[in-house]
Amino acid sequence: MACDAIYKLGAPIKGVAAEHLLKDFSLVPTLNTFIKWLGSLGLDFFPILVVDLLHKFELGVFKSVFKHLLRLLYAIDHESVMLLNERFFSIASFRKGAI
Repeated sequence: MACDAIYKLGAPIKGVAAEHLLKDFSLVPTLNTFIKWLGSLGLDFFPILVVDLLHKFELGVFKSVFKHLLRLLYAIDHESVMLLNERFFSIASFRKGAI
């Protein structure tokens, strides 16, 4: 609706109409290929975007969530924690030829 107001009706990008429609979700009035081709079929592409949890969480929040996940693993099966440790320690450390 905001794109229609801007591109078809000539409303200003920072105008009241566009701001009213977009401000609640911090959206921007850009044309998107997914919406252009699949929007008429009812595609809402926001749920298909992948969330990057490491950038979403602050370090302290991630640390407490990770501790909780470890407690869950201990409660479910002790061997799953051992498997996690093996996989973690198989990752090469930071040096030449590594990450």
